[in-house]
Amino acid sequence: MTSKDLQATWRSLIRIFPVWLMPFDVLFSQTTWRFFGADLLTGPFRDRKSQKVAAIVGPLPPETVETLKTLADINVRRTSAAFSAVAVAYVSLPVALSALVSEVAPEVVRDFVFTNGNFVVSLLAGLALGPFTYFGAMWRARQLAWTVELVSAGAIASSASQPGAAGTTPHAAPS
Repeated sequence: MTSKDLQATWRSLIRIFPVWLMPFDVLFSQTTWRFFGADLLTGPFRDRKSQKVAAIVGPLPPETVETLKTLADINVRRTSAAFSAVAVAYVSLPVALSALVSEVAPEVVRDFVFTNGNFVVSLLAGLALGPFTYFGAMWRARQLAWTVELVSAGAIASSASQPGAAGTTPHAAPS
């Protein structure tokens, strides 16, 4: 597989877990509702997104799957680092600067907040949106990495290769 083919495969995988759909998945996905207790794997076994990943990854040669797992791990590390940096930049620094300014000139800060309340609330909401977005990206990156690992381990097969699917024959369980 060429690097362009690998990149195209990666892009097709990452499109399965868009950050903008995460709020809907949190509310309506069967995987979310099964995210309790000691068994956090049962949900992804039958999830539609997992089936889509399996349909792409399942037919690939093992060395390509290993390469995709490496890419997924790198993506998790990068999104985690980005989330940490954004959390510090968007949350810690503004809070520290606000505390410093309010210590130096408390009357000025109080007057500014009371006369520009809508602006302050909008600014705080905007600052909170950045870390939430990067948290979503980090979580989606982890979901993809976990799913690729489950497919690689044989725990999730595409629906076309599962027993009872059209055109397939059931496989005996390992003894």
